[in-house]
Amino acid sequence: MDELSSRLKDDDDFVEHNEETGLLFTRAIDALADLDTRWYGRLNPRYMDLVGDYAGMEPFVIDENSFQIMHAMWSIEKLLHDFMRCRCNFDVIFFESNKRLSVREESTGPYDDFRVQSRNLARSMLRWHLATIPDLRVTTFKDSGDDWKEYVRETKPMFVMCNNGGHPGSQGENAENAARRALHMRIFIHGMLSTGVAVASLESVSVIDSKIMTFIYEHRRGREDSYRALKFESQRDEDDEDESPDGSDTASETASDRPVGSSHTTKTWLTEAIYDFLSDGDETLSDVITNTIIYLFIAHVLLLSRLPISDRAQSYPLLHLKLQEGLRQTMLPILFERLADGLPVLTPSEREIVRLDLDGRVFLHLLHFVIAKPSAKLDELVGAETSREVEEVWEAILGRGGEPRQIDLSALQARFPNPSDAPMKQSITEGETFLKVLPFHNEAFAEHFSAINIEVQDEGDPGPSPVTQKSFANLQVGGQPTEHTRKKVAIQQPGAQVAKQNKWGAAAAVGGRNSQKRETDEDWARIRREKKRQRQMASLMKHAQSLTGAKGAPLEPIVIAPTGITLAALAESAGSSSRARPAKQAVARAMHESKKSTSKKAPVVTTKQKLLQQIQSQKASGGLVESQKWWKAFLLALAKKSVQDQRSDLDSVNRKRLDDPWIHVEMTLYLLHLEVTEWNQSTERETREVKVHHAIQILVLVQRLSAVQTLYPAGANFVYAILRLMGFEELRPLGDVQESDAKSPQAISFSPIVSPSSKTTRYAFMQLGEHHIEFQLRHFGLHMDRSMDSSSDPRVSFEPDAWQKKTLDLLDARSSILVVAPTSAGKTFISFYAMEKALRESDDGIAVYVAPTKALVNQMMAETLARFSKNIESGTMWAADTGDYRRNEPEKAQILITVPEVLASMLLSPTLAKVWTPRLRWIILDEIHCIGQQEGGAVWEQLICMAPCPIIGLSATVGNIHEFNGWLGSVQKIHGFEHALVEYKHRYSHLRKFHYPLPLGKPPAIRPLNTQSNDTSSNLRFIHPLSILNAGIKTIPDDLALEASDCATVYEAFKAAAIADPPRKNDIVRLEPTTFFRSRASHFLRQKDILAYEAALKDCLKNWSTQGDEHSVAINSVTESLAFPTSPQDLLIPPPERVYGNIVPFLTELHQKNLLPAILFNYDRRACEKMANAIMQDLTAAEAEWRKHSPVWKQKITEWRAWKARQKDREKAAERAKKSKPDDDDVPQSQSTGHTWHESFDEDQPSPEFSFAGLKYGRAELEDDLRQIRYTSSGEWTARALERGIAVHHSGMPIGYRLVIERLFRVGFIRVMIAEGTLALGINAPCKTTVFFTDSPYLTALTYRQCAGRAGRRGFDLIGNVVFYGLPIDRLYRLMTSKITALTGNMPLTTTLSLRLCALLHGSENSMSAVRSTKGFLELPELTVSSDTSQDEVLFQLRFSIDYLRRNGLLSTQGSPLTLFPLAGNLYQMEPSNFALVHLLQSGVIHNICSTIDSNSKDTLTELALIFSYLFGRRYSPRVLMEGGSVVENMRKSTSYKIVLPPMPQAAKMVLLKRDKEILRIFRGYAQTFVEQRADRLGLDNALPITGPVPISSPHDSRDFPPFLNHLRSSANRIWNTSAFVATSGVVDADIGSVEDLVRTVRSGVHVNKRMAFPIATLTDGHGGHPLNAYIMDFYKHGQVKGVHEMNMHGDIWFALRDFSSAVGAVRTGLESCMRTQRLQSAADGDLDDDDPDTPLDDFEEKENLDSKQENLEEFWESHESGSTEDFPTRPPGTNERDWKVYRSVVMLQKEFWDKWRSTWA
Repeated sequence: MDELSSRLKDDDDFVEHNEETGLLFTRAIDALADLDTRWYGRLNPRYMDLVGDYAGMEPFVIDENSFQIMHAMWSIEKLLHDFMRCRCNFDVIFFESNKRLSVREESTGPYDDFRVQSRNLARSMLRWHLATIPDLRVTTFKDSGDDWKEYVRETKPMFVMCNNGGHPGSQGENAENAARRALHMRIFIHGMLSTGVAVASLESVSVIDSKIMTFIYEHRRGREDSYRALKFESQRDEDDEDESPDGSDTASETASDRPVGSSHTTKTWLTEAIYDFLSDGDETLSDVITNTIIYLFIAHVLLLSRLPISDRAQSYPLLHLKLQEGLRQTMLPILFERLADGLPVLTPSEREIVRLDLDGRVFLHLLHFVIAKPSAKLDELVGAETSREVEEVWEAILGRGGEPRQIDLSALQARFPNPSDAPMKQSITEGETFLKVLPFHNEAFAEHFSAINIEVQDEGDPGPSPVTQKSFANLQVGGQPTEHTRKKVAIQQPGAQVAKQNKWGAAAAVGGRNSQKRETDEDWARIRREKKRQRQMASLMKHAQSLTGAKGAPLEPIVIAPTGITLAALAESAGSSSRARPAKQAVARAMHESKKSTSKKAPVVTTKQKLLQQIQSQKASGGLVESQKWWKAFLLALAKKSVQDQRSDLDSVNRKRLDDPWIHVEMTLYLLHLEVTEWNQSTERETREVKVHHAIQILVLVQRLSAVQTLYPAGANFVYAILRLMGFEELRPLGDVQESDAKSPQAISFSPIVSPSSKTTRYAFMQLGEHHIEFQLRHFGLHMDRSMDSSSDPRVSFEPDAWQKKTLDLLDARSSILVVAPTSAGKTFISFYAMEKALRESDDGIAVYVAPTKALVNQMMAETLARFSKNIESGTMWAADTGDYRRNEPEKAQILITVPEVLASMLLSPTLAKVWTPRLRWIILDEIHCIGQQEGGAVWEQLICMAPCPIIGLSATVGNIHEFNGWLGSVQKIHGFEHALVEYKHRYSHLRKFHYPLPLGKPPAIRPLNTQSNDTSSNLRFIHPLSILNAGIKTIPDDLALEASDCATVYEAFKAAAIADPPRKNDIVRLEPTTFFRSRASHFLRQKDILAYEAALKDCLKNWSTQGDEHSVAINSVTESLAFPTSPQDLLIPPPERVYGNIVPFLTELHQKNLLPAILFNYDRRACEKMANAIMQDLTAAEAEWRKHSPVWKQKITEWRAWKARQKDREKAAERAKKSKPDDDDVPQSQSTGHTWHESFDEDQPSPEFSFAGLKYGRAELEDDLRQIRYTSSGEWTARALERGIAVHHSGMPIGYRLVIERLFRVGFIRVMIAEGTLALGINAPCKTTVFFTDSPYLTALTYRQCAGRAGRRGFDLIGNVVFYGLPIDRLYRLMTSKITALTGNMPLTTTLSLRLCALLHGSENSMSAVRSTKGFLELPELTVSSDTSQDEVLFQLRFSIDYLRRNGLLSTQGSPLTLFPLAGNLYQMEPSNFALVHLLQSGVIHNICSTIDSNSKDTLTELALIFSYLFGRRYSPRVLMEGGSVVENMRKSTSYKIVLPPMPQAAKMVLLKRDKEILRIFRGYAQTFVEQRADRLGLDNALPITGPVPISSPHDSRDFPPFLNHLRSSANRIWNTSAFVATSGVVDADIGSVEDLVRTVRSGVHVNKRMAFPIATLTDGHGGHPLNAYIMDFYKHGQVKGVHEMNMHGDIWFALRDFSSAVGAVRTGLESCMRTQRLQSAADGDLDDDDPDTPLDDFEEKENLDSKQENLEEFWESHESGSTEDFPTRPPGTNERDWKVYRSVVMLQKEFWDKWRSTWA
């Protein structure tokens, strides 16, 4: 650390002014506290998915110091195996400078030398073992000096994963030593961050399924911070020189370091190490004793290869105290040191035969055994073979020199006899008696559970023992469970449902209002809802009108008439059930209807229609004559105008005119004539730029003509003459000219190109001087035909490519499909084709479109409305439901647009299982790659497993396509559907990448946008796709595409490289363009041809790169010629002032280069808003300054004010004119009433010179939009930004605002959109340019491709542009080359889902759809993508999961849900917090807290909020913020914020810890049962997670074992669940004290998934010792977001608070459902005296489901107040007082939290 620390300078921002400069700390603990307070504690790392959200497939390294707590190879391999299973790409790095942290050299205790040397040996052996793992790179560095930096430059790791050094206590020498270690690692982390390498926290790692969660510290290259604490370490290092094993800077573990000629085995290692040890002598023990102990140590090492791992599960034997002291204090420390120093460096082949292994317990047992049998010889104890090998080693030691050494086994017994009370074996064999599972009977599970033989408790046994009967009695839910099974946890204002759901059966009233008043309020509420619905539909219609198709034309709805057919009737006619695939006749009928829609013909041609067709035919024959007349007249008018005016008139011709083929040809030929004329008239016609421009336009027109089937000869000759003038004689796209006697209906007279008299051309300047193939390659790429084997198809209105036709065929066959194609490739039509099929097939078949975001739901609503129209008497054509709001009625719609959580709830709804689910025809999963997300990904898998119909998966970004598709196919096969993959790899439009370097110094002055500058330079630097090779990238990504011009540039680079390296000339001969495209010599090049050329170029480059160093010259010359020059500043992260200060100049350049509209992506919501405000402030300030000095503005203002001053005169004149107006309205007016610019001018509005707004939008329309935006409460600043064409789009903005700006962006008014990544998830917001604005951990390979794909508007733009703004060069290269993360699955079958499946089966009476959904989980060979859990294990886990539900009062014996099921089910997204809440209610803890709600509501709600924070508001903080630490204490000195969450109430904590033990007993029973029943399949537990089985050379039969080995077998601890490798440390099953430990230590072949066996004890504190963030409690107390942002969290606070409010609302809804159930049961038992309860309760349920989501939350609070006892509904009959107080407390907490939340964001 010397080099790092010495170069850092003092930072005045963090050093108090009264401190003496250069004063260093004298104690490490003080230095650490200062550094943590000033720097480390302020870093604010992000807790995120390491693979899915951050690194993906990018490489990273793991620092060895992280292994300091892992003393077994199994532990290390298990960790690394988890990383490998999650598809991580990593190296393992050892820093010798960090060695002392592992071995803790500063230890000073009595046995600390032993501990230091044992850690040192363990570290060395672990490093050695890691080097034996195939394909794992292990490297050692002295420190983070030059060799490390070279490694970073070569491998480009995305981050370093390491330990942070821990957190010492506050007293004593041990705390000081711990502080030194922590300080060392803090400085190490500081060095990594300062040099541009991010850091991931290893101690924070949590692996759940395929997700790795941890804290990410972002790098800060470009900033050099200095703190005095850094110098403490530097000063210490001056006196403590680091040592490297070999004295070199780096010690990579390679075979080249091994001495030549040496051959290593285990015996040679022992020989060399022990010889060195014996040469040192030993003063404590006699020579004979030393020799004998070492002799036995050798024996134990050689014995290990004959011992099964299970026999090494030993407890410590009791040895003589003196012997123990001698071993620990003297002998073993020296021996361990020699063994560590003597570890060999082996070749790969040697690593396979050399086994380095030590086992202290086995060694001590051998000593104990020998001492117990003093007369026995070694061969009698350990076997002749082992004894012989020991003698060989011993003889080799003696043979190296020295005096003979005597061995005497009996001397040990004489000197150190075993204690008399020491038993010979101390085996722990008795396991805990596990509970038998409770009975469970359900037909849907019976067949599957019969395959597993689990012992069941007798039917007569008592019920669930853990459940106390304090309240919420254990009642069974009736036949139709409540609708909570359909609810998503959504933001829900307290009381929103009380207004609709207060009919508890008695004369319940809200707030004491009478019935008449309540009815009046409800009438007004209905009126408000209807008005709101009308406003929403009007907004949706405007949204729909802004949408366009692929060709840029507005969408026109297809009108579909009702079929009068139901699916039941369709199935009956097809001779099958409604669930089966329709018969061929039904499919043919549906396809006939589909073809009708495209051709727009009636199904039966009637006589009337035949007559109409004849009339149309006659019109068509006469239409040509009419067209000719119109065109000739049009040409006469054009002849009188200039070329520019002629172009303008041609552009304004009605589109319908162009539908006439003859007009189309004539107009194209005339445009060709104009192009030549304009070229001829140009004064710079000879310049290359002008030549290229006009040549491109000519070729575009010629290509358009080539698509015409026939072109009359005169026109064709005219075209070919122009091509000859350009030098393109070989290009003959029109074919040969066929002269015809028939007179062509031509209207244009073509003037001769060649003079008839002189025979010379009149247009010699048109000669381009290059072959047309080369010209097309360089300049014509954007205009090439991009179709891929396309042809017409009557099923769609466009010509689909081959892959699109394949998709149509699969959909027609009702096959499930996965379509993976880039953005803009043409996937959109697939969803709508499936929707149209559902609409035409019947009147009740359903197509469900599932979107990952609510923003995409909004768009699909509008797009569906714009594309289809169908009137259905019994329902609606479409509906939408996001959980927060709904449009129309989802259960009655044929097209449902929704999000995954809502559809999952609908599929799990018992009510819908019989009547809705069987009608599903398609489920369309858009952006299906979201299945890989850490949050919400499991819901996608649940949908796929439950889907009762074919699915359509759509995505542009799937990393492991074939693996994922294979899993999808297996799921669909279970459901009886065929499945296919459709993959297409090419974008419709290419993407050009640019880097925008921020200028140094002061940002340039902001000029008016219309200012013409003579400076033609540009800050945009083009990034050639292959320039990435210049950055050290080894491979070319598959999706890195080249434009035609890029290919031309690469070929020129190849030519230059061949000159420098002549042998390469032969490699590129065939790549010469005219040679490669020889077959296209007479035709235009197509995109298809360019793809073939691109592949050939890449193959050549790949061949060169694999042919050795002799080709490096050629490769370097190619890459250097393609890359732009860079400076050291390009590698740094620019400071914020430069980032924000240069936005407007950057946007101005985009504007001047016609690269707007643009989307600026940033993954921080607050940064998005900050960007918008920075742009507005700069534009406003520049505009004000311009208005002060601009003569143009002053003149305009003068004219306008003069016009305004004459306003009264104009009004008087108008009045006189009105009075003198004749009575006859047909008399023409003498004066014009035309409008002038003065009427619409407003000096308070932004000047166009300082606004990015599009000009083609009316002021009146804009004012209407502004009013709508202000109505959404999005903030006045959003309206001001909108006036300048700027908008901010993120999921925290109101939905109404987002709908408006999405529409205005599409119509071109908004031209600068600042957005987070959600806008890239399928939203129809295409643009010319996407900008990545600064870096973010969430900017990954996946999100980069999603966001970049927005650029290039199909139908508008020929190319998309991608700009990197404020990103270092190496970061953008990484983004361009990084691979998309492979999709890995989440465990979809959770305990909550098991509960909901049981409720589905019970409530639907085991309907067919419910049974099929359940079997979808039970019969899959792989339950999830990349799963290593067998189907057999899933059944076992499910059965024990059901037993947990039975024991905790949530399921009955028959599988019917019990009272608290609604609460657990309603919080399904919060598992396991939902079950924790159930336990706290059952135990009475919550009731006790809420019992004081009337007497002390403040403290009651505070304590309730604290518990809910632990359950529903869990946000981890770094360990440096732990309670009682210096960082938190210093932060609290200046604020009353808690920052970290106070401890959970002790009573609640004890309940959860107790329940964790019960869960542990259940799932230990699962593990033991599974091991017992599957012992033959599992075999021995002797396999390491990565390297596999540990080889054993001895027979398994104990009869062939020597006595000592038999002794070990008999004394070994008996284990069932625990890994045998873990048991070698003496751990037995009974030592596993928590579910977390069980998950971590379970044996191989058994999987205990946290989603089934959830460690509920972890809810009582933070994960792994990490404190929990107190943002909920601090916000609840202070109600200030700003303070929470500054003191607690810097992320999206809005989402965090919203999620908590949603959870509390879900708790409330669940409690209401529980109380309804209680009342039903009480009524059934005759305990109620009121009227029949069914009627009001039925009404209550119906309103809950249908009306609550439509209720406007703010409108409700205007009419209903809550928060005091009087305002609540009266306590419903059947609900006791304790339960009622709990409910009231939850409602009051929700109301109070909502009020603060709403007031903050209003």
